[in-house]
Amino acid sequence: MHNIEVLPKAEKDIESAKARYKQTSTKLANDVLDELQNAFARISENPDQWRQLARGTHRVILRRSPYVVIYRVRRDVVRVIAVAHDKRHPDYWKGR
Repeated sequence: MHNIEVLPKAEKDIESAKARYKQTSTKLANDVLDELQNAFARISENPDQWRQLARGTHRVILRRSPYVVIYRVRRDVVRVIAVAHDKRHPDYWKGR
């Protein structure tokens, strides 16, 4: 099992998503956060399971929301570098 490290910019992505969904529904915001936690757990168990993108990054598409988790694996640590909305500037994180 790998440790998950969420980088500060990815934390901001999560807070932004939470705020966006909370405007519609607190339950919906909590559902997105739950789905994100489930994705982190799956990534922790088997980080190489998902498709590799450029420069050693991987992408997990969330099942019930339009977000993707972008991460890199460094030994026993998974660094989450972005939680990106798949339709809004999906490549904005590439400079991270």
